[in-house]
Amino acid sequence: MIEMQLKYNETAKEAGVYIVNACGFDCIPSDLGVIFTQQKFEGEINAIEIYISMWLSTDKKGPLLNYATWESAVHSLAHVKKVQALRTKLYPIKLPEFTPKLKLRYIGFFLYFVLYI
Repeated sequence: MIEMQLKYNETAKEAGVYIVNACGFDCIPSDLGVIFTQQKFEGEINAIEIYISMWLSTDKKGPLLNYATWESAVHSLAHVKKVQALRTKLYPIKLPEFTPKLKLRYIGFFLYFVLYI
């Protein structure tokens, strides 16, 4: 995804097109929540904590994670150095750091692992 952004970013800008690199279950609700908060909150937002909970009404056993989400996570972890280098090319200017910083919280093994990479 990042490679496609790098390859087509300038062409997309010139055409007035946005490249959306993620639009799945775990991205859309979070992004909409941030936009809603920005619209309703008077002031500068430092950070937003987002929690997603799921429940099932089935006795299905086995993995419950979307395959594309799993595949993306595995690919990102397997190629973490390449992904970091691509992100540095795509976003050469770092965002400002806001204070106070929120403490990272242990939510689950996977998220905990990804946050500390």
